[in-house]
Amino acid sequence: MEMKNKKCILGVIVIIFHIVYTYNALSYSVETPNKTVHQHIANESQKVWELTLPEMKQHLANPINNNLTSFYNDGDDIITGTGEEDALFNWLTHFWQPDSPQNGVYDDGLNSPLDMGSSYSRAMNFWKEEVFPYYVGKSESGSSHDIDQGRSYYWLGRVTHLLEDLAQPSHAILDCHPDIQGLEIFCGLSSGDGGSDDSFLEKYTGDNFLTLRATYNWTGSNFAGQQYNHENLQNMPSFNWTRVEPNSLGTFGDPTHLFRLFWYTAQKTQYFASDDVDGNSIYIALNGTQYNFSPSLWQSEGIAVVNNKSAFDGEDFYYSQSNEGSTCSSATFEECINRGLNIPCYLCNNNTGPNIVKVTNAVIPHAMKAVAGLYRLFWHTVRNELRINVPKDKDNVYKKDKVFGGVKQGGIWFTELNVSTDKTIEVRIIPSPYQGSNLTFTLSPPSGANSSLTGAADSYKLTVVNPTQGLWNITVNGNTISSSTQRFEAQAGIVRSTDAPGGVNFTDANLLYISTCSPSSGIEVVMKGTEANTSTGDTLLNISNATTTATDAFLTGLIIPNYKQIVSMYPIGSVQIDDTFSQTETARILLDADAKLKFTFYNDTTAKNQYKAIVEYLWNNMLPQSPYYNDIKTNFNSKWDRL
Repeated sequence: MEMKNKKCILGVIVIIFHIVYTYNALSYSVETPNKTVHQHIANESQKVWELTLPEMKQHLANPINNNLTSFYNDGDDIITGTGEEDALFNWLTHFWQPDSPQNGVYDDGLNSPLDMGSSYSRAMNFWKEEVFPYYVGKSESGSSHDIDQGRSYYWLGRVTHLLEDLAQPSHAILDCHPDIQGLEIFCGLSSGDGGSDDSFLEKYTGDNFLTLRATYNWTGSNFAGQQYNHENLQNMPSFNWTRVEPNSLGTFGDPTHLFRLFWYTAQKTQYFASDDVDGNSIYIALNGTQYNFSPSLWQSEGIAVVNNKSAFDGEDFYYSQSNEGSTCSSATFEECINRGLNIPCYLCNNNTGPNIVKVTNAVIPHAMKAVAGLYRLFWHTVRNELRINVPKDKDNVYKKDKVFGGVKQGGIWFTELNVSTDKTIEVRIIPSPYQGSNLTFTLSPPSGANSSLTGAADSYKLTVVNPTQGLWNITVNGNTISSSTQRFEAQAGIVRSTDAPGGVNFTDANLLYISTCSPSSGIEVVMKGTEANTSTGDTLLNISNATTTATDAFLTGLIIPNYKQIVSMYPIGSVQIDDTFSQTETARILLDADAKLKFTFYNDTTAKNQYKAIVEYLWNNMLPQSPYYNDIKTNFNSKWDRL
């Protein structure tokens, strides 16, 4: 009984050891402190895209040899996320065969004993469910989402890892390679030898990392400006994307370009062989037709493609129970145990040779260029989503543009303001009324000069006369935050020059008669009103003025659609109104009435804040939860913004 217990304990220890070891075994190494290949590629890639912005660089600042966990912590960044994507058994989802389109699903990865899905599918899920929502503050359905840009960058690091893996041949041709006794069960239906050995490339780059990291092909600045641009991928100027591109990607977070970047990277990697599978230069269309790439995806790069697995026969490594000669050296305890060998065991051929070097010198820069393209795609995507345009609508120049933002204590939120007018503009930051916070709002023009405002949460407003046209920067700093994240609305628009509103009471003037019979007189109307009783305090009404006003209102109602006849003074201090309707007497009266209503019932700061809180809660939080929310938005379309 005691012996059986010892065996059980030993079995548990081996299983735990396997789980821990898979953190650094099955892709480019992430093992700290001296084998951090994945983190190095992520870090160097920012030098490839020369326009990497300061904000992104702040999230590429952690040391590449930081300790790793399995989940996000405050302060984690792209570098950290890149390493932590290899935690536990995530490696099972890090393979993709792009030549198996599956009618556009593209989810062919390891599939034994379970279908693990593809790394592309995993990356797309991260992109849509973590990276994009945490940055822009909304989900794919359009509902409100937590804003945590640090967390967004962390998940971008997880996507980065998956893209780096697809720049390694074994991962793009399904050559599974856990090289740990017992784990080869996951590789039964993969290409190659069923996972009986590790990838020569991953072992070579990990074992020699400290030497290789300073060489030419491992230094991002040597490939500056050569990032893969998603809209114009190298050697594919006239490629017919409809042959391979899924039709149901949607538009949330620009997934079409993410697919293209992943597919291009994997196809370019497939030119190279692994130690068990030959390379290829073909792709398979959605309809199953096979095509050859023309020109080669490696054209003009001076790369010697090694596409035959036999080229590595004399260079690959293997483990043996006996010392077979001068090509063998003693293996470590860990290496022997992982392969079910007694101790001592030996590492033979030592994983060296010119073909291994050729592959490494090609795919490491390939990975950096792909990741630099990912950084660029991310930045352009979130900037396009959050950029505020003034004017927003050329047909309605006074319509404000707005986005939602959020900032943590001591954090920074940033977006761009695209100004294409020389009219006076107003920029506002409107914090959520539920949170008492102290923010700093800064507006920086293209020239680099700053204008800033610091004050109470309901007074963040800057007016700019004769603004310089171009991209301005809006920055919000979180000084004192009462909750984990302070949400706010950022909005901007052209300031309308109008006289102060007045009002005319014509509610008792009724239309009796209308005539268009006289060409010289045009429209003629007859109005009836109730005679004022001055003894009871009734206000005398000028019937001539009332008739004119009522006629104007009648004609306004005939010409302007009902849904445009709305005046909204929310958020407090702003006016949302249709440009054409705003020029009518009816709109002036509605505005006057709305202003007087709010002055009467919300004439102190506390009441105003309560009003704002109620409106924001009902409109922005409760309404999107309605099962008819999307139908309402679809049916109202552009009218929605004016409600």
